[in-house]
Amino acid sequence: MSTLRAHKKNKTKQRIYEHALNLFKQYGFEEVSVQSIAAASGIAKGTFFNYYPSKADVLAEWYENLITNIIDLPIDFNAPLPKIVINLVQQTLRNALADESLWLAKTFYAQSNQSIQSAETAADIALKTHLCALIEEHDKNSMREITAESLADLITTLVTGSVREWVVTGRKFDFDSVIERRINQLFQLVA
Repeated sequence: MSTLRAHKKNKTKQRIYEHALNLFKQYGFEEVSVQSIAAASGIAKGTFFNYYPSKADVLAEWYENLITNIIDLPIDFNAPLPKIVINLVQQTLRNALADESLWLAKTFYAQSNQSIQSAETAADIALKTHLCALIEEHDKNSMREITAESLADLITTLVTGSVREWVVTGRKFDFDSVIERRINQLFQLVA
């Protein structure tokens, strides 16, 4: 594919992505049709499917981008490791909730949509990998009996379970304080 053609395809995909997200935020995911995304993007409805199999795939891409952007944030390695992890988790949720309607739609449709499920799995793997690298970097001289990979796996499971609990209970507890307590308890157990 020529460079010019590839550039044009990338611009079209970006335009579809941006218009879809704007429409989802404005009207809600359920109310937005592929036809309305295509019209706002200045393309034919069929052209949409050259870029995304469904509108849920746009939402899945949004979530993947959100997680990638969080992982790319700078880390203060002078802070204690539990504090680094707590800050990472809290910042991730704050960034997700900055576009609350998108996050809620992602969470709701994850139950039935393979693309969103795949994005969540990829996000969990990326978080676990990132945490493992953070633990290894921070604890170079640590004498922990648990490997960085196992600790990262436990943290990822604790975080995803806590987020799910928070969502299914109608967000009736202070997530920041609960996750801080749970992560500190985990680090106390593995110290």
